[in-house]
Amino acid sequence: MKRIYFLGLVCIFLMICGCATVNVTKTAKGYFSATNPNEIEILMTKPERSFIELATVTTVNWPPGDTAKMHNSLRAKCAPLGANAVVLISSGINNSGLYWASGVAIRYKDQLKQKIRKTGQSRLFKDFDLQRFPKKPTHTPLFCVLFCRLS
Repeated sequence: MKRIYFLGLVCIFLMICGCATVNVTKTAKGYFSATNPNEIEILMTKPERSFIELATVTTVNWPPGDTAKMHNSLRAKCAPLGANAVVLISSGINNSGLYWASGVAIRYKDQLKQKIRKTGQSRLFKDFDLQRFPKKPTHTPLFCVLFCRLS
């Protein structure tokens, strides 16, 4: 009987400790290319560089000693959005003794300009060949043939 209670307590403990989550809500329009998670900064104050907000992030149920794991999971979740940094706005410990945090995923505006300069606008249409597409159709559309024969 003691063994069953012990196993029950172990299962409850594992459920409490194993349920750390990161929620990301996209708030920006458009999409950006994904960034390397290892290059995403975790900030506690608003940066001096100009930026755009990509998403709000919240994470809950982390043991207080696992802040590095929490930061890495925030990086992993924000990298597909194209974030350069995550600014943690508020954080604390809930009644269960587990750590929580909320913040904003951001992308620096000067990073946007550098990306545009590197790729260039004209590169999109560089290989587009207008000669392959005739201006006038060379054949009669099928619906015209059918309509003319029926009337």
